[in-house]
Amino acid sequence: MTAAAQSIPQPVGGWLRTMRQTFSLTQATVAEKAGISQQAYAQFETGETSSTISLGRLRHAAAAMNCELVYFLIPRQVQAKSVAKRATGLEPNAVRSQSVVNFGALLDQAMGELPVELR
Repeated sequence: MTAAAQSIPQPVGGWLRTMRQTFSLTQATVAEKAGISQQAYAQFETGETSSTISLGRLRHAAAAMNCELVYFLIPRQVQAKSVAKRATGLEPNAVRSQSVVNFGALLDQAMGELPVELR
């Protein structure tokens, strides 16, 4: 498990339920704001905990609670090393780009500046 996943684990009841309860909202209230039935909203919360909810539905439910959905991927260490190899030219046929260098810096594995001809 990555450091980010360990530092911010998903709450047992899911983020939708946790945020709804934090704001002291009922499922019926959130459903009304989302323009759906209470039963449909309940399925959103169940879908989140079972990993079957779509991003669109998750975004819709978040918006009904005046929240923004933030979605991102964090590479595992092995993949991060692969990106670092490509950025430093250790893999054949690798294309060096500023985005790869920026990605490495994001992972706290900064690889230095690109050569002048690639900037």
